[in-house]
Amino acid sequence: MRRKLLELPAVSSTVIHLLNLDVCDSLNYDESQRKEPIMSTQISIRTSEDLILKFNALAKETDRSRAYLINQALEEYIAREAWQVAEIRKALQEADAGDFATDEEIAALDAKWGYRAG
Repeated sequence: MRRKLLELPAVSSTVIHLLNLDVCDSLNYDESQRKEPIMSTQISIRTSEDLILKFNALAKETDRSRAYLINQALEEYIAREAWQVAEIRKALQEADAGDFATDEEIAALDAKWGYRAG
């Protein structure tokens, strides 16, 4: 099992200092290739009372546990951030390779969408 320590930025008033996650070689991995069972790990976070009250209310309304909702939120956040990091890496590789839009491509987009700066 590979372990990687991932530091997440503050999300709203939620602060997750350090979160110990099981990961494969990168943030983008195929969960179906995992050979070992998924183990549950307990973490502690500091957050506002207001956010906890919101989680409690949503848990009650959806008949889900607060832990389930928090896990869903973390999964969605990590998936979104991993996608964004991958797209930034891709764009940087394209830029490093000199793969930029030509003046003609920019003019065609400008003509198509009618965008005028200023």
